[in-house]
Order: sequence, then structure tokens, then C-alpha cells
Amino acid sequence: MKKIYCILALLCCAFLSCCGIENGESRKDTDRTDTGVSQEAVTEYRDIRSESKEVFSMEGIMGSMVGLQFFQGERAMIWAVRKDGLADIYLYREDGRRELLLEGMPEDYSFARWFIDEEGGFYRCNNIGESLVKMDAEGKELYRVPLEAIGTNRIEELCQLADGRILLTYSEKDSSDPYVLSEMDPDTGEISRVGTVRLDDSSAHVAAGEEGMLYLDASGVSEINLENGREERKLSFVGTSYRLLEDVQWDSIESFRMLEDGSVELLRYKRDQESWEKTFVSEVLQAKTEATQRDVLTMRCWNITGMGDFGGTKSWLKNQMERFNQQNSRYMVVLDECPEGAEREDFARQTSIEMTAGGGPDLLYGNVLGDYAWGAIRKGALADLAPYIEASGIRDEDYFPDAFDCWREGEGIYGVCLDANVRGWRIRKGVLDGDSVPDGNALADALLARTEDAVLSAGYDSGEVLRWLLEGSGDFWGTLDWETGRCSFTGASFARILETAKRYGNNGLAEKPEIIEPRAYGIEGIDTAADRAAEGMEAAGVPFDDGFHSVMVYTADRIMAVNANSAHTEGAWEFISFLLGEEAQLAFQRPDSSGYGTPVHKGAFEECIKAAIAFFSEVSQKGSVKTLPGYEVIDVSGKTIRKYPRDIENISDERVEEFRAMLEDARPLPIRTAPLLDIIAEEAEYYFDGTKSIEEVTAVIQNRVQLYMDETR
Repeated sequence: MKKIYCILALLCCAFLSCCGIENGESRKDTDRTDTGVSQEAVTEYRDIRSESKEVFSMEGIMGSMVGLQFFQGERAMIWAVRKDGLADIYLYREDGRRELLLEGMPEDYSFARWFIDEEGGFYRCNNIGESLVKMDAEGKELYRVPLEAIGTNRIEELCQLADGRILLTYSEKDSSDPYVLSEMDPDTGEISRVGTVRLDDSSAHVAAGEEGMLYLDASGVSEINLENGREERKLSFVGTSYRLLEDVQWDSIESFRMLEDGSVELLRYKRDQESWEKTFVSEVLQAKTEATQRDVLTMRCWNITGMGDFGGTKSWLKNQMERFNQQNSRYMVVLDECPEGAEREDFARQTSIEMTAGGGPDLLYGNVLGDYAWGAIRKGALADLAPYIEASGIRDEDYFPDAFDCWREGEGIYGVCLDANVRGWRIRKGVLDGDSVPDGNALADALLARTEDAVLSAGYDSGEVLRWLLEGSGDFWGTLDWETGRCSFTGASFARILETAKRYGNNGLAEKPEIIEPRAYGIEGIDTAADRAAEGMEAAGVPFDDGFHSVMVYTADRIMAVNANSAHTEGAWEFISFLLGEEAQLAFQRPDSSGYGTPVHKGAFEECIKAAIAFFSEVSQKGSVKTLPGYEVIDVSGKTIRKYPRDIENISDERVEEFRAMLEDARPLPIRTAPLLDIIAEEAEYYFDGTKSIEEVTAVIQNRVQLYMDETR
């Protein structure tokens, strides 16, 4: 059996407060205390060893897995075999023993999810048939619980506690609670909600603890006392480089348990994305303490440990943090994550206050400053990285603009983006006349002059159309005068922009023609000049003050900055330069696709492109797949308007060059205007929904924006 080892670092130091839930706390919002900037050295840290091995080799065995769990202290799999319209249900033990549980059952039993309690009772959850059924050892139905009676469409999990109680979790319809925990009477099927516990994460898992219920989520494993809701942390992932990754289609956690030595074992099934073959894996997580003597670099972030990981950048960052901590003899990076249950705005405000008072973390990653970012730059709270970049020999020309331009002000660079993520658009030919530089006012005039019934873009409501028209301009097309500190939103030009946004928003109406379309992102989906010409389109982007450009997106979530108060600015830059290095940037590449994201390092980008082309070519030559799942545009009602398949047989030099050009052309959105854009968008909604007239709305916008400018001068 193949084993995989991964050493994961976690600070175990008294001076750093844990952002997770402490022993004995109830599962509720926690308050943050000021951590400040530590100047102490780590004397010991706790690492987590992750050991995985394949279990239940089912190669060549007909049938499908319908349950994977721990049964009577052993790993066990429930397996269904369909034949002649019927299904046989088997129990497989890890040592290869097979026991026939039920024979000649209806075929739809093989499409259900199964669970066996310690007494041998069978639970069949048929989400298709919308019922939860208990059966005896002879296959006789003992009772049936309609899912409608529970108030759900789907049972997520069943587990049995040490005292014999059966628990189930599900998402309740028409409820503000995303994840419901209930107890089921095993004799009658009567279900009662567990009122002492409120679970917040629908992707979490439950299992039997020594005395209560174990709860596994992205922050770690806890045991919860169901009588009083008290929670004790058993194993924490917060502050480590470990991420609990799960994908219900490709890599699903089916069950878990706590072992006698305090380690945690996960049972997973993994599905190959090309062959769809499944493997079954046991992953054991074990804590271990080691001694060290290094300076700590605290990196504050919003949610690195959490499940969501669009593009995989969080996983990449945690992996690189682990590499840095293993290789660097002087510094060690530890995570300082947002407290569970905290609001993003409160977290950003607290971080800003700490930094203003001379404290705060050494490093900031992601949107931890929110709308306070511009104020932090303006007041000198963030270190200027330009001198470090110059001293280290890093050259602008070796990186895409996304790397250093997002938080560049004058000659200063106050943040670095570690991966490239840009968006391009294409616009219908004839919308704009001539070769003049388009601006928001010209676009508004041109769109209002059209007579067709159309939308700007299928996925954009009026608020998003307004943002698209304004966000690229540093003065909102002449409405802001930064030199005098005055604004003017009551004129005809801004009113026409509002009218345009209202008219061209796709606010839940019927499908209509689009004026602009998003360009697919990646070498296998992006359009070429020939494609655009054939479809009556031309390249566009977001309207900036000097014309259309592709735009850097999600910059606030991808940027890393250094606290000017830090006692370890040299160490902080050492970590950032490590992440910008070609070796770390090459780690964006994965063997099965073009990578987690797109490197900002051009040399790494070219290598990743070569690897992607080789992968797509290999898949194409096998003849089994000609397109891969691609990109969708979804309207406000959730309907898919347009799909961009990833054509793996049509990767050309032209497509690669178009992708490269989009990255080179990308501009960051001005951060100085971001808080004002939020004000404008908030007030404009009253005009869009008909609550207020355009005159009333522009008057309020005028007053609010002017007040902001007066207060921040």
C-alpha cells in the first residue's frame, strides 16, 4: 500500500492566542484580543503528520460503494451489486472478508446511501425516493420517515454515538440555520432536533466521541457535549499549513473517528477525473511537538483554513508556508486567522485599530483590511516594499503586472499579488464608433442611443452594470476632484450613467441579447481575433481612464502586505520573496491540469503552459475526451445562459498569445475609490427598484460622498 507523508507546522507558543474555540467554550461567536506584533522567538511548535494509505482494493469487482464507515471498531464498506433488475447488498471488511447482508432487493436500493448501526440495523437513505428507511436483517422495512416530514431534501450524514443514540444532519428548508443536527429514535424513527447545538458548516462531519459527538470542520476536530452544548477542541487545524480539502464529486470524506492516541482517522473515497475509477483511502492526522528557536512572523488572514478554495490558491499558500518553515532557519510563519463567527467588517476594523496603535501582525494576506486598505496606505501603516524589491534584484519585467501594480501608489509598492487572475471582455461591434478612447460617459450615451431591448451582460444586474461603468475610473468620469476635495453627482452625466445601469441590468427578466460577453480564461478556452471577427465581436475590457483594459480581479483576496510596525520587516519580505520565486511559482502547476492558478512569474507561467499543453495533448490522444468542463454564465435566476467548453484539441499558439496578452494588459481597479463605489451602489439600488427618483438618489450620493471626502482629507 502506498503511503504519503506530509509534515505540517503549528505554533505551540503561549504568547499567541488561538483563533479557534478553546476548551470548555460553547459553540458561539468569540471575541478577539489584541495580539500585537510579537518579537519573541518560538521555542517549540506542534506539527501534524498526515499519513494516507489505500484501503479496500475493489479493482475488478463489479458493483458500487453505497456506504463507507467504521463498524464494530473496523473500517467497513457497504457494496451493492446489480443484476437482472435486482440488487445484492454486501458488507466488506478490510481484511477481504465479504458478508451478504441482503439478497434480491429492488434495484433502486443500489442508488441509496446506507448506514449500519452497531446492533446490525440497516438505514437506507434514498434521497431520490425522498425517504429514510430502517430495515431489519431480513430486509423487512421497520419504518419509513419522509424527508418532507423532516423539512429537508437531503440527509447529509448518520452516525451512532457510544451510548447508542442515532444522529443525523441535514439542511433544513426555509430556515436560517444552514446545518441541522437531530436525534432519531432507533425504534420508532421519531426525530427531534438537538437544541443545545447549532452547527454552522454544511460541509462538516459528525461521528461518535468518547462521551459526546465529534465534530469535524475546516478548523479541526472537537467533541461536543449534547446535553449542554459545551465544546472541547481535540485537534486544531487553525494556524497550521494543513487544509481539510474535500470535493463531494472527486474527494469525499465519508466517515472519521478519534483514535486512542489522540490522532484522527478519515475515511475518504477519491475519484479519478479521467477514468472515474474510485480509490478508498484512510488518512490519519497526528500531532507532534518539536523544539526550535526562530523568530515568529504572524500572518493575519481572513480564512485560509476554511473549505472554500477557488483556484486552489489557499492550498498553494499553505504548502509554500510549510516549505518555508522547513527550510528557513531564522524565521517561522504562523497563521493568525479570523475568529470563528466574526464578521468581516469587524475583523477589518479591529486589524486597522491594532495597526494604528502600533500593533498588529507582521504580514497581512487577503482582504483583512477591507475598505480600510486605502487609509492604511495613506497613513503609512503598510511598509513600502519597493526598496526590498529593488535590493533583492527582482525585476518588474520578469512578472506580470498583477504582481506589483495592485497596491502601487506613486513610486511605492504596498502589497504583492502572488498569482495572476484577470478578466477580459468582448463587446459587440458597432457599439462604439471610431477609434476614440471609450469612457463611462461615452459608453452611457452610446448604450442609451440604442433602440434594441438588450442587457449589458447576462450575469449582471443593474448594480453590477453601474460598477462596471464606474470602477475603472479614478475620478468616476469627472465627478470627483481629489485636488480640491469636492464631488459633483447631481449633473446630467452621472444621471445618464444611472439610467444606463437601470436599463441594461438583467434584473430577473427574460433572456435578452448581450452587449458584452466575458472572455473565457485559459489557453484552452480563450478566443482569438479570428473567433471574435467571425462572431461580430471585438476585444474590450473594463473602461479605465485611458481606455479598455482587462482587469485584475479578486486582488483584495490575493494580496500580501507587510505591517510597517513589524519588528521583522526583513523576515516578512524574505517570506514574500520566497513566494515570488520561480520554484514556489512553479508549484501552481498540477499534474492533471494547468495548475491551482496562474503564476505571476513569467518564467513559471511558460513552464506551466507547457505542462498544460502536454496534459491536454495526452488526454486528447487517448481519444476519450475532447472537451473538459468549462465556464458558465449564470443569470440572476440561476439559469445557465452560456457555456464555454474547454476545447483540448484546439490549443494553438494564437490562444496562448491571447492569454499572455490579457495578463500583460491587466490593470488593477483603483483602491482609493472602492469605499465610494460601495456608497454609490448602495444608494443607487433605491433608484433601480423604483423606491426613489434619480434626483433623490443623486442628492443622497452627493451628500454621503462629500462627507467621506471631507473626513478623509
